[in-house]
Amino acid sequence: MALFFLPSSSQCFFLALMLFLTNISAQSQQLSRTNFSCPVDSPPSCETYVTYIAQSPNFLSLTNISNLFDISSLSISKASNIDEDSKLIPNQVLLVPVTCGCTGNRSFANISYSIKTDDYYKLISTTLFQNLTNYLEMEAANPNLNPNLLPLDAKVVVPLFCRCPSKN
Repeated sequence: MALFFLPSSSQCFFLALMLFLTNISAQSQQLSRTNFSCPVDSPPSCETYVTYIAQSPNFLSLTNISNLFDISSLSISKASNIDEDSKLIPNQVLLVPVTCGCTGNRSFANISYSIKTDDYYKLISTTLFQNLTNYLEMEAANPNLNPNLLPLDAKVVVPLFCRCPSKN
């Protein structure tokens, strides 16, 4: 294999690039296999949870996370079985209550979010909402906005992936 003839730093870069591309491919395949369709026998909406991981610098407080999801910090603390005044630690998993329902033939929990300076759909979906949605779903949920020119303070719908249980 030609890889053995590359200098050491080039080998590391090549391997890192291959791992990165494999990871991207695996994530997109996983998302496409996940079924967020609305089963015929599921309720029209339900109360459920999404998981959110506390991260520095901006999301190590229940207040900031509750503001992001537009719900009370008490709701998150109760669902996550922690004290409302608890200091969060990096990578702490939280349960965030959401109302899941069908939009078209897909299950989403629609969250309202105000556009900040330098926001764009991919940043919002991957960094702020930690891949609980994707930028294509955000574009579809906000057809009246140009995704390349999001106005400051504009309210956008962030459709979080979720699913209500079916009878089967």
